[in-house]
Amino acid sequence: MIRDIIWDAGGTLFDTYPAKVGALRETLERFGGEADPERILRLTLKATSHAVATLAREVGVERDAFEADYRERYAAVSPEEQPPFPHVRELCQYIRRAGGHNYIVTHRGRDSLLGLLEVHEMTGLFRELVTKEAPYPRKPDPAALKAVVERWGLDPQSTLAVGDRDLDIRAAQAAGLRTCFFGSHPHEMQAELEVREYAALFGWLLREKAIGSDPGAPFWHALDALVASSSLVIDRRVGSAHPRYPDFVYPLDYGYLAGTSSGDGDGIDVWIGAGQALDVTGVVLTVDLLKRDAEVKLLLGCSPEEQQRVGAVHNKHSQLALVVSRPPETT
Repeated sequence: MIRDIIWDAGGTLFDTYPAKVGALRETLERFGGEADPERILRLTLKATSHAVATLAREVGVERDAFEADYRERYAAVSPEEQPPFPHVRELCQYIRRAGGHNYIVTHRGRDSLLGLLEVHEMTGLFRELVTKEAPYPRKPDPAALKAVVERWGLDPQSTLAVGDRDLDIRAAQAAGLRTCFFGSHPHEMQAELEVREYAALFGWLLREKAIGSDPGAPFWHALDALVASSSLVIDRRVGSAHPRYPDFVYPLDYGYLAGTSSGDGDGIDVWIGAGQALDVTGVVLTVDLLKRDAEVKLLLGCSPEEQQRVGAVHNKHSQLALVVSRPPETT
């Protein structure tokens, strides 16, 4: 089971390639050259240093001069223009909540990395940042990865290295780590897992965590992650009446998860119990014969008695409901 993740930064955590390609293209044009953006991207995917050396040679310019111009242009690109990939922040949060840690090993400079992390509110998600200033050879040399493993006493078999280039995977395999390749571009190295979006990695981690346990555990763990990564909005307080159906009185606080989508197109509905913890304690499945729809509503921090009250309020008129309590072994 994966407990810890060591991430690359640019192209893995953050979508930096459009900015890099744009800066390289501008530098190339300044020195009288031109190249298709797709070709520049292919060169950059091998390594930014490889792209710089290749393009400088093609326009007959000293590498140092070419690189200095490129660095100046890339530094002018704001962190806001280099966002984290979808779901990666939630994935890092999940690792932390599950008792593990996130680390970064990157060729990027520390100030540049901190700028991205701070703007995108991700600084607190990482236990250690190993940047180009650290005294380690560049990947694919595994020295930096090995140092992180040794310094923090990580188990290589429960540590996943995630990267978007062959050199990331090569370094991780040489360090004895499990590997995940992120992205859709061509590559040569074969990783244990290859994903094009982090939602797929999220699902894989949840299913792996459940190996040997209750077969329904990944479902409940996925709901945990969904709740933890969403804002809870309470729009109906306990004891209040439904605005259109006065005889429907809410037995508990009722609301929804912002930024999610249920069967009716709105946010996923939730019932909130009186307990302090907002853990997922069950779901209520509803079918409305009049509306001809069905929904899944989450029960957060609801005691068995509160779950019964929710089930009773939904089993009226044209609506029928089934309450499914969470098995204790899946928590």
